[in-house]
Amino acid sequence: QRQMCIRDSRGDVELKFEVIEDASRLPRIAAEVRSAPWVGFDLETTSLDPHAGLIRVVSLNTGKHVYVIDVFKTGGFKPIADALHNPECEVGDRPIIIGQNLKFDQKWLLHHEGVVLWPVFDTYRASAVLHGGRRREHDLLSLYARELGIYHYVEQMGGAGWTGELSHRHHLYAAEDVTYLPLLREKLKDKLRSNKLLRIALIEFQAILPEAEMELTGFRLDPDMWLELAERNKAEAAKLRKQLLRTLPHPHGQCGLFGNVFNVDSNQQLLQSFARMGVELESTDKNLLAMKAAKHPEINLLLKYREYATRVKSFGAKYLDKLSDYTGPVSYT
Repeated sequence: QRQMCIRDSRGDVELKFEVIEDASRLPRIAAEVRSAPWVGFDLETTSLDPHAGLIRVVSLNTGKHVYVIDVFKTGGFKPIADALHNPECEVGDRPIIIGQNLKFDQKWLLHHEGVVLWPVFDTYRASAVLHGGRRREHDLLSLYARELGIYHYVEQMGGAGWTGELSHRHHLYAAEDVTYLPLLREKLKDKLRSNKLLRIALIEFQAILPEAEMELTGFRLDPDMWLELAERNKAEAAKLRKQLLRTLPHPHGQCGLFGNVFNVDSNQQLLQSFARMGVELESTDKNLLAMKAAKHPEINLLLKYREYATRVKSFGAKYLDKLSDYTGPVSYT
């Protein structure tokens, strides 16, 4: 075991944590988890796919201590997994698991340990509920900065580099991810309460487990039928694009007569084109366009084109790369 501390980039917050590499320490930490009212929780893994990788680090903030457990050194973390799951205990007596984007962690725990996390507070989903429809970032770095004025000391290291010997910087990164989670929860919870959104946030938290189960299972897909559908979508997108070019005025007016290409995928050119028709738009955001579509059939045509263009881009032949080598179905990560 090693205890380390370092000051973050503001110079006024001390980061204290303990690295656990001895399995004999785990039962005592598990008891600490069981008795805590809440636990900040995070995993670092050797892959983004639970079927393809292993859990490398379990980070915990029990309110008393911050632990970074190197699972490769301890040979597992069953006492901690049991403490997190704890089905014999009434829900009201279990610690609230605080995490960022807990669906990721839930998938890994389900697949490798059979662990269900509940009750939970997901800071990612809480922020998304608060700022639904606004242009906000909900990653942990952004949340720490926006809600707490705390900036990460260690550069982003999630999702890679967790297979070999862990460095001091790995440990710092894993500890920092959970150190401020309880403070973040309190800040977000107060805002949810003041905006009367606590019930909506709870619905979001309850969706984590079924979403994780569905994504782990995936779904069966016929590659030949998928490719056939992809070709049909591609043809329809091309047809709608030609209709748009015939319907919308060129954004540069007469300049279009001299071979200047009108790019219907350019937001700026679309705004200029609609302006020439007397339709002033603040942006080409989907929601804004939908509000004006009833009066302007050209906007309906644009929305339909975008729908098919998205199908081509996101659900074309390359989508078959998502076929899982481990389960056969398509598995989301």
